[in-house]
Amino acid sequence: MGFLAENTELPPREFVHLVARVSALPSPPDSREWTGNDARESRDHHELVSLNIVPCFLRLLWQSSDGAETVEVGKFKMSLRGLASADFVQVKGKQVRLRFVRKTDGLVVIQQNDKHMALPVGRADFRR
Repeated sequence: MGFLAENTELPPREFVHLVARVSALPSPPDSREWTGNDARESRDHHELVSLNIVPCFLRLLWQSSDGAETVEVGKFKMSLRGLASADFVQVKGKQVRLRFVRKTDGLVVIQQNDKHMALPVGRADFRR
């Protein structure tokens, strides 16, 4: 995924019907906050989320390691059903496994697993 320029708009405009950045989120429980962590060998964060959450609002943070610096990847409004139809998330009954992965270049993507296509949504860059 290292082919995207640093200033590329993320997520790409052609996927705005699946995932879009928002400036503010509704109050919980209508939104969620997740923190990914590079301490995991897989460099990912995933959870099961109900397909009945329409739309799904999420603030994604990322840590370079346990207890280390945390950066915001972004605040997102997502169509879980759309992501499922496009094969970016895995359907598990009435839920989807929403998985974010941080690539070695700092790009954060939604991706079922390494064999499926990835949807870039942001960056978590710890270089200063």
